[in-house]
Amino acid sequence: MKKAFIVLWVLLLWFLAVAGRFIRSGGRDVPPPDVADFQAEKRPDVRPEDNAYDHFLAAAKQVVNPDDFPAVAGFLAGKPAELTEIRECLAKNEACLARLRQGTECAIYQALARDPEMKDEPFSSWISMAKAATLAVRLAQVEGRYPEAVSGTALELRFGSLVQNDAEGLLPYLVGISILNSGLERAQELARDPALPAELQRQLAGLLAALPAPNAGLERALRWEYRFGEWAVERVMEDVLMRGGQRLRPQALRNYFMKRARRSNRFFQPNRTRQELADFYRGMIRNVPKSRADMVFPEVREWEPSIRDFLRPNVGGRMFMVILEPSMSRMFDNMCYACGELAGVQLVLACRRFRQDRGPWPETLAELVPEYLAAVPADPFDGRPFRYSAEKAIVWSVGKNLTDENGSTGLLDDNCKRKGGLANFHAEDMVFELQPARAEE
Repeated sequence: MKKAFIVLWVLLLWFLAVAGRFIRSGGRDVPPPDVADFQAEKRPDVRPEDNAYDHFLAAAKQVVNPDDFPAVAGFLAGKPAELTEIRECLAKNEACLARLRQGTECAIYQALARDPEMKDEPFSSWISMAKAATLAVRLAQVEGRYPEAVSGTALELRFGSLVQNDAEGLLPYLVGISILNSGLERAQELARDPALPAELQRQLAGLLAALPAPNAGLERALRWEYRFGEWAVERVMEDVLMRGGQRLRPQALRNYFMKRARRSNRFFQPNRTRQELADFYRGMIRNVPKSRADMVFPEVREWEPSIRDFLRPNVGGRMFMVILEPSMSRMFDNMCYACGELAGVQLVLACRRFRQDRGPWPETLAELVPEYLAAVPADPFDGRPFRYSAEKAIVWSVGKNLTDENGSTGLLDDNCKRKGGLANFHAEDMVFELQPARAEE
């Protein structure tokens, strides 16, 4: 009996030793990851009067939301409207648009260093400013003031381009892309307008050619998103793991506890979490220059905790990553859509200029190079050249379903009409009509 009792104690001690070693080994965090590629670049000091961002902030304080005027929505949708109310809205936004133009004339857009806890962002006001600019372009076009219409379109394109190209995070990037898409819609309307003079056509083509690609700011935005995630990891360490240590006395004991907690904690390992987060965003950055068909996305994580999960190290970090790793496929759909819009508008304008100069539509898009286009743009969704039909008078991209339906404008989903948004985004193909009649219909 005594021998059995001793054996039992030996086995118990052996089990405790193995369990302790298992817990300690799983509790060791990895060394701090090398994240030098995510560090913020040193930026030059810019005077407020030379910084587009400062002008945009000032304009945001002067904007009167066009949505407050009932006639605006119908007028922007191409429906007949009483122009008195439209002019009243623009009169109230005259100072805002003047300050906005000052900003777009600046060579530098440099946002203030963003605080991850910042709640009061100006971006909702910027959407209202862009809508006021759109309203001015639309009214100028209706009234036949084409130089003003082209100038207003340049204002909106430059506004959106500056915001997306210097985005510090995904939210400002999406705002910039939204403003840019609005400007591209106006450019497309002008490009198809048969009354637009040839000189203004060339001017509009130059504006479009000078725009940076809509994916230019996404890599920067993704690097900023990693930094926000890294900040969140540090907050978890400070607010959760270190709270007990802060109450310890004396100081030496508290320092020892906090140092140990950072270096060895089975539940939450900050360095391992930061490494996984960095790997995720590096993968997204590698997607930026690719066509949508060639992009690679990790599976979206869903957290369904089990006993097995809690036995594995860094369970807190895995829970954290479920929150920090957003589904990026829609983000890249938006990027490719904006790239497709820019290429589509350029092609519409080039085809119309070709026809005005030579009579018929070009037989192939290659005929537009180099007089009207530097090169035939690639479809951002599948990487192949844009499709074209002279018979149908359309150019098109395969769209987000990545299949070519020969220029079909049918909706991918019957619910898309109820969801709203831009029609081309929900269509089987992204179609750009060269003639104004069908577009107005």
